[in-house]
Amino acid sequence: MAAPFTRLQTPRLDLRPLEGADGPAMHRYLSDAEVTRWLPEGVLDEAGVQVFIRAHKRPSAMAVAVVERETGQLVGHMNFHRWFQPATHEVGWTIAPDRQGRGYATEAAAALIAFAFGPLACHRVIATCQPQNTASWRVMEKLGMRREAHFRQALHRGGGVWWDEYFYALLAEEYASSGQG
Repeated sequence: MAAPFTRLQTPRLDLRPLEGADGPAMHRYLSDAEVTRWLPEGVLDEAGVQVFIRAHKRPSAMAVAVVERETGQLVGHMNFHRWFQPATHEVGWTIAPDRQGRGYATEAAAALIAFAFGPLACHRVIATCQPQNTASWRVMEKLGMRREAHFRQALHRGGGVWWDEYFYALLAEEYASSGQG
């Protein structure tokens, strides 16, 4: 990693590494079956949230706190980590239900993508979701990402359930030519 992630600001959000103190706020939304419906971890109890926070403090599996600047409240988190290919990062989002629909996922992801193509000098940023998660793939498209694949029954959810997955990506050259970079 060329430049370690420490903190980013957007007009409405502060993005920073997760902290143990974020547990109660994260538990409020990660214990909601509707919010976690598309997350591989599923619903998490308080202990599970603390395990998640500890596991996602490394650059290889990083999650970033999304804090509303006006209120100082944690309103979600972003997965942001190196993918298994060089110069590639993956971005994803989970936003608390009372803050969804406000553009926070798009705003936070745009800041992380700018960081990926700027200080990290990434070649590519990817994101994935299930085809039924319309809100998520719409965010990807708002970010200028393009759908590269629809993998059928690619993710084992357990209990004989297999999820389809959309795969989106954005290249550094596409980002630069879009006027965002």
